[in-house]
Amino acid sequence: MAFVIQSNKAARTLVHLGFVSDPSHPDIHYYFYHKDQVVVWTKISHGPKHDISGPILRSMLRQIFLSFEQFLLASQKALSKNDYIAILKEKRVI
Repeated sequence: MAFVIQSNKAARTLVHLGFVSDPSHPDIHYYFYHKDQVVVWTKISHGPKHDISGPILRSMLRQIFLSFEQFLLASQKALSKNDYIAILKEKRVI
């Protein structure tokens, strides 16, 4: 089964998890700060709403240390910023 998410939904989900956007780059960069330090970052291409799938989606999920299922939970607001921090601690990112 191919996983696909729309770019605008991905952006809203990242913000829900606590990421901060920086649209000054050619792609919109999203940074996750912990204790005033960037610990995770990813990017979404500029442009109109578009699907993110395949290797690009896998790369983004790997960069933010989440599975597709966890990202879907976050997009449904069932995974909070505190849950995300717990995942990052479990994976020894922070």
